Amino acid sequence: MSAAELRVTYQPDDEWIGQLTAVVTSGAFSGEGSAWFTPSTVKETFVAALNAYPLSASNPPVLKPGYETKCEFRIAVRPYDSVGTLLVEVDLASDVGLEQSLTARFVTEYMALQDFASGLAAALDGGEPAVLIGRAT
Repeated sequence: MSAAELRVTYQPDDEWIGQLTAVVTSGAFSGEGSAWFTPSTVKETFVAALNAYPLSASNPPVLKPGYETKCEFRIAVRPYDSVGTLLVEVDLASDVGLEQSLTARFVTEYMALQDFASGLAAALDGGEPAVLIGRAT
């Protein structure tokens, strides 16, 4: 299986809210989705939780909009095995026309997750996209 990648960009609408767009590729599958978030909330909750070690299996870091009635945008990271491998789960869906949805899962490691957390915080401040690289299985 080829390596996977999650790329997240942020486009501000104003100084308080903006749109996060996630593009995920995992093996032969790929998808794109977006949702609206407050950057400070993402930093204080999701980014902070990504920096925890070890991640909690019972309360993993999850990024999803609070206003959605169904899951159109969700990123979660949880422990996968006892040697420190992490499982990344990305759920994306469109709500326009013929609805499309994708659930992608791939494994990664803590070092890559730390780079992603730093990159996401920077992206929310107007920086380059945050990229989480998966590990081939």
